[in-house]
Amino acid sequence: MPASYNNAVAASARCARSGEARRFAPRRQPLNVMRNHIDNWDDVNLTRMKPRWQQTKAALKWKSKEDLLKLIRCLYDMAPENRAFIEAFVGSVKEALDQYRERVSEAVAPAPSSNKRISLSKAKQAIREYRRAAGDPVGVVDLMLCYVEAGTDFAVEYGYGDEGYFDSMEGVFEDMLKELDRVPLDGQSFHLKRIDRVVAAAGGVGWGYGDALADRWRTWQERARRRVGRPTDVP
Repeated sequence: MPASYNNAVAASARCARSGEARRFAPRRQPLNVMRNHIDNWDDVNLTRMKPRWQQTKAALKWKSKEDLLKLIRCLYDMAPENRAFIEAFVGSVKEALDQYRERVSEAVAPAPSSNKRISLSKAKQAIREYRRAAGDPVGVVDLMLCYVEAGTDFAVEYGYGDEGYFDSMEGVFEDMLKELDRVPLDGQSFHLKRIDRVVAAAGGVGWGYGDALADRWRTWQERARRRVGRPTDVP
């Protein structure tokens, strides 16, 4: 063997004995830490998946209509989430919306007896999936309201208090009001009553949560009245 090879082996052994290898080795996070970190992701970076999709897209172009229907059927049967997405995409909005509401509520406010963890990221993912599948602003507002309603009721009923939890509620509430601007006036009335209810319920929570929702709601109402030419003091 060359002398340089033997010297490298000897140096590696000395490094291991001295603990240097352990010092420079990457540290593994405990499984529960990794799981908690991943569970708190609100958005997933899909940039690295794009090249793979381009390859898949090119392959799908060569498939027959029958093959594509078989593939869709397999995906449809594979998971309830797939089924809801496909139904929303092809226009079965009411049935799909019910399933998405359930997913959002269970993720934001799981029943204590279920031993399920709160996962705001899963609830937000459900809303994004519905938006992509249905392109339905009314349904998106409905799901965002469902998110805030479930979280508020959960806090009121069980005394749950967490700053990050309420920050998320406030953020989704604000996004919901922006989305509400896209809904025609004749489709807003049902949502407005629900918003009044959740703002009133949030007033008993604390953490400044009720005040934050009330301020955002009042600002939206004043802006809406100006848009339709009504005095701001008219309810």
